[in-house]
Amino acid sequence: MKLFELEVPEISESIVKIHNVVREPGFRAKIAVESTDSRVDPVGACVGNRGSRVQNIVHELHGEKIDIIPWTEDQTRYVCVALAPAEVTEMIVDEDSRTMEIIVEDSQLSLAIGKKGQNVRLAAKLTGWKIDIRSKTKYLERSRQFKAALMRIEGIDTLESEALYNADLVSIELVALADSNDLQEVLGAENEQVQIIIHSAQKLLEAGITVDSVAAEDAAAAAAAEEAAAEEDAAEEDAVEEAAVAEDVAEGDAVEEAAVAEDVVEEEAAIIEDAPAAKDDEAAEPEDRKPAGETKYRASYRFLHRV
Repeated sequence: MKLFELEVPEISESIVKIHNVVREPGFRAKIAVESTDSRVDPVGACVGNRGSRVQNIVHELHGEKIDIIPWTEDQTRYVCVALAPAEVTEMIVDEDSRTMEIIVEDSQLSLAIGKKGQNVRLAAKLTGWKIDIRSKTKYLERSRQFKAALMRIEGIDTLESEALYNADLVSIELVALADSNDLQEVLGAENEQVQIIIHSAQKLLEAGITVDSVAAEDAAAAAAAEEAAAEEDAAEEDAVEEAAVAEDVAEGDAVEEAAVAEDVVEEEAAIIEDAPAAKDDEAAEPEDRKPAGETKYRASYRFLHRV
C-alpha cells in the first residue's frame, strides 16, 4: 500500500481510495480501489501512462503480479471483477453465509481458480466472501442430480422439480422442512397435495435418501448400462468376425472347386484334341513296320501267279 501511495499522487491526495490489499508475497497481489472524483478512473490512475506506475511497483516487488480491481458496493459485481482475468457466467448468492457459487465456462475454470488456487483464494480474501467455483458442465450435472432427487418425492414431476429448484428448495430436506404456504405458492398446488409432498419428503429423509445417494444410484445404473452395451458391442463384433471368417472360407472353397473343375475341362479338351492326330499317325505307318507274316504272304502269292 505504501508503494502505491508513493507512486500514485491521486492516492496521497485522497482522490483515489484503497479499500483493501491482499498478497501472496513474491507471487501475486490484488488491490481494490475507488475514486472519490467521478472524473478520475481509479484503475487508470494506479496503472499510469502505459503502465509506468504499476510497473515501478512490480519492479520493487521483484516481479510480483498485481491485479488492480475497481471497488463497488454491488457485491456480486465486486466478486466478479475480483476473479479477473476469468469471466463469470453465472453466480448463486447466499447472503446469510456470505457464500457465492461461481459458474464459469469449462475453458475458464483453470483461469478462475489460478495456479494452486491462488486467484480464487486472493479474490475471497479481498472481497470477504466464500467463493466456490464450478465449471458449467459440472454445475449442470449437479443441477440434474438435485432435480432427480426431488423427483423421488411423491407428486413431483419434471416441471415441479424445476420450480422447486428455482425457488431454492433444492433438496429433499428443504422440501420436508418447508412451509406449506410457500410450497403452495411455488407449485401452485392445493394444501392437500402439498401435505402429501411434505409427508413423502419426510419419509425419504428418514430413509436416508439424499441427492448424493440418488446420484450414486444413477451412476451405478449408468455404469451397468454402459457395461451391458459394451458386452453387446463385443458380441456383435464377434458375430461379425465369425461371419467374415465363414464367408472367407466359403469363398476359398468355391475358388478351389472352380480351379479343379477348370483343370478337368482343360485335360478333357486336350485329350479330344490329340485323338485325330493319333489316327493320322496310325494310317501313315510304313510297310516295313507291318508284321512279317503279312509281307511273306504277299510275296508267295506273286510267285504262284507267274507259274
